[in-house]
Amino acid sequence: MIIIVQIITFMPEKKLLSADKKIRNRNIAIISVILCLFVSFILFLLLPGISSVSKGIADFSGNAIKKGETISLNGDWEFYWNKLLSHEDFLSPDKPVPDMYIGVPGSWADNNAGDKKYPDMGYGTYRAVINIPDGLKQPALKMRNVVNAYRLYANGDLIAELGTVSETAATFKSDFKHIVALLPGNGGGEVEIIMQVANFDYTRGGIREGIIFGELKDIEDKAATTMVIQIFCIGFAFAIGMFYLFIFLLWRKKQSFYFLQYYAS
Repeated sequence: MIIIVQIITFMPEKKLLSADKKIRNRNIAIISVILCLFVSFILFLLLPGISSVSKGIADFSGNAIKKGETISLNGDWEFYWNKLLSHEDFLSPDKPVPDMYIGVPGSWADNNAGDKKYPDMGYGTYRAVINIPDGLKQPALKMRNVVNAYRLYANGDLIAELGTVSETAATFKSDFKHIVALLPGNGGGEVEIIMQVANFDYTRGGIREGIIFGELKDIEDKAATTMVIQIFCIGFAFAIGMFYLFIFLLWRKKQSFYFLQYYAS
């Protein structure tokens, strides 16, 4: 008789446990799908764009940039190892010959950077020529992850500097931040970009993230959008964490209730 009573008593709880399990599994499946879609969206935003620089030339003169668009200057840049070159060096009849065309973004220490691989520590010069499309107002560059100090020149003029570029570790100073620099050539024209990069305190020196090119307003708008996405990511992760914490605490409470009821009977 006691056995019968216990079976009758526990039937509703077992059904409730089964229902809770189904609901929990359904919620986990829904959240997993949302997470997969969300991660895919973020990866889509972070993936490097199509190569726009070929053997040191980025030709946008044919209005290749749509209104409101920014382009990452990915591709093969001229690279000169252990040299800090300037605009004047390329005006001479015996102008320097690139040691290789290096892949950007990436590090000069990467196996797939180009024809050669260099040590993590050292310095070098990147060079590319941009043909700015007609009608592009306030052309600008956004420098992101460049390891770990640089000087940026446009047609021989210093337009941005981060840290202290040096040929020796003793006088080198690293820094890290994003910098947006205006370019000459408002309304079209050719601009020579020279970047002197040095690294003496970190692994894998070089231009680690693609340089963003476009109108100043569009670059700033994209930066604001990125900030909103980052805030959303933090909020989304926090909400998911709180949801699972709530489910965990609720599950523990119900488990304790069933445990006590079992021994009380």
